[in-house]
Amino acid sequence: MAPIRQSAAVHDDTQSARHNLGRLVTEAEAAAMLCLSPTTLKKWRRTRRGPVYYRLGSAVRYKVDDLESYLEDSIENPRNPRHDATGNQ
Repeated sequence: MAPIRQSAAVHDDTQSARHNLGRLVTEAEAAAMLCLSPTTLKKWRRTRRGPVYYRLGSAVRYKVDDLESYLEDSIENPRNPRHDATGNQ
């Protein structure tokens, strides 16, 4: 029974670490969330544009919170270019 308890403890630690890190999504999931193609995200990474990303070995991941922040920072109001969408200068 000890191995089962140890396994459960490891599972709990992993879940806690994932929660603290934030939800990570793949390149394809991030592209879908931004209504872009994965190729666009690849180009942006090469040219140091776009949202923050994480490279884990050969895997690229994005935090959902970072994608949301990137969208918020990208708001433009064409009717009043001197103001952002919230009315701030």
